[in-house]
Amino acid sequence: MNTATLLNYLIIMVVCAYGIAFFGGYLKQARTSPALVWVKNKNSKAPKILECIFIFVFAYKTAELLKSLLF
Repeated sequence: MNTATLLNYLIIMVVCAYGIAFFGGYLKQARTSPALVWVKNKNSKAPKILECIFIFVFAYKTAELLKSLLF
């Protein structure tokens, strides 16, 4: 595995981890974000759906990374 591929996996995983924390409400920024408040007012399930998408992508990329490192 070359460095660019590894960096690609890690960048996507970091972005997904940030998305999980943001849409899950674990970050202080999420509690004061006008955009997130607007999304919650439009559709209360949207942040949880986005959080689930980020969890799925994070798990998928982690599995791909482990597969490429082990085999």
